[in-house]
Amino acid sequence: QAEDGIRDQPRSRGLGDVYKRQYLSIPEKKLENKIKKRQIKTRSILLAAYAYLYINYQLKSGNNYSLYLSKRLNYSENYIKSLTKELFKESYLIKNVDGVPGGVISTKTIKIINSQKFQQIL
Repeated sequence: QAEDGIRDQPRSRGLGDVYKRQYLSIPEKKLENKIKKRQIKTRSILLAAYAYLYINYQLKSGNNYSLYLSKRLNYSENYIKSLTKELFKESYLIKNVDGVPGGVISTKTIKIINSQKFQQIL
């Protein structure tokens, strides 16, 4: 509580903060290899997998996430940029409420990650 008696608003957590901790059991390396080897044929599964990796790798990549991810996933940087735009456009990721670059995982993505079809690729 502040000295003037006004409480500071608690900082809201994004879905990504909550769900990232919950899904740490997803083997990133295995997921990364499936994407690299183009083994994920269903677009929604691919986008959910990429959204998960995007969230996990955005902190590691610094400012140039597209270059970092293109090297990690063996795709062109332009394709990675296009894929990232699609994540936001199709609501696999939601813009970060703090105005910081990046995003948070949407409930749509969580449902796909929890699906039997997604679990089968792991």
